[in-house]
Amino acid sequence: MKIGVMTFHWATNYGAVLQSYALVKCLKEMGYEAEDINYLPRETMLKLRFFDLYLRRFVNIKRSSIFKKFRKNVLTVSKKTYGSNRALHGITNEYDAIITGSDQIWNKSFLMTAEKKPTPSYFLDFVPENVLRISYAASFGSNELSEEVKKYGLPELRKFHAVSVRENNAVGLLGAEGIPAKAVCDPTLLLEPASYAEIIKPLDENDRVELFNFLLRTGRDSTDKTNQYMVDSLFAGKKSLGEAIIPVEDWLWKLKNSDFVVTDSFHCVVFSIIFHKPFLAINDKNCAMNARIRTLTERLGLAHRVLEEYDTEKIRKIVADQEFDWKSVDEKRRAWADESKEFLIQSLRGNIWKL
Repeated sequence: MKIGVMTFHWATNYGAVLQSYALVKCLKEMGYEAEDINYLPRETMLKLRFFDLYLRRFVNIKRSSIFKKFRKNVLTVSKKTYGSNRALHGITNEYDAIITGSDQIWNKSFLMTAEKKPTPSYFLDFVPENVLRISYAASFGSNELSEEVKKYGLPELRKFHAVSVRENNAVGLLGAEGIPAKAVCDPTLLLEPASYAEIIKPLDENDRVELFNFLLRTGRDSTDKTNQYMVDSLFAGKKSLGEAIIPVEDWLWKLKNSDFVVTDSFHCVVFSIIFHKPFLAINDKNCAMNARIRTLTERLGLAHRVLEEYDTEKIRKIVADQEFDWKSVDEKRRAWADESKEFLIQSLRGNIWKL
């Protein structure tokens, strides 16, 4: 059985490429032939290239180069490239099933602007009727369904054989629209640490950071002040990651070998858990995308590691708490992964949630 995966494998983001790697890797370990469909929406790619090259942003150019190399060396991507939704409609007998997910593939912004017109590519509008349509850990990147998603996305979702999402609240949102959905774990949680050891590049001890401070959404007190407090007070004089732009393999190594992790990144929290690292997860109460960290930490019994607003007393308490029952966390993580793999197995057999 050959499976095509539609996801943001092209994004210059650690979490995006690692979840892409993880889902295809998991499907292969389950005995399927799988690859990412190399959908590179032309308008979006040109826009990214403009920002990288014509505006001469060295940081963006370096970041793009790093992720391009990772995709080439690590990801399994289709030989054929599809530059538009129209091109995707040319897919006929290449796959027995197409899975859309994970990441914020159902985000309203991409749906409406990716090709300068409504583009339901990640809602699988191009998939032939004889091919299984499945979503795995898909996300809307929002706590509510926009009118645009309801108009262009939901009609396509009603054609799916099985729907799964990443956040618990999305189950309710879709259920209210008459679309049954299951909450499953992010693809990165489907794999054991050994599967990531295959791609981690060993570094010298001098490359180790004691504080792995990886922050995506700066400009908030919850992130900026917390980071400053950690660097200047609790980890004063310690080596930290800061704003370093490093290869994906090095990013994993540094996280795995750090003493403590502070982050507002969902996938950084995931890998802190996988590698058994003490962490503080910043999940700003005003962030529209905070449901995924909440779902993750609550499911694994780690909600007490979450900070919703800048609070030095709570920060000190979280950092001081080095007691983790990793055995219990791993048991919950593996149970969730097994449950999610069963969703994939049954969906690929066409057995469940026929709509």
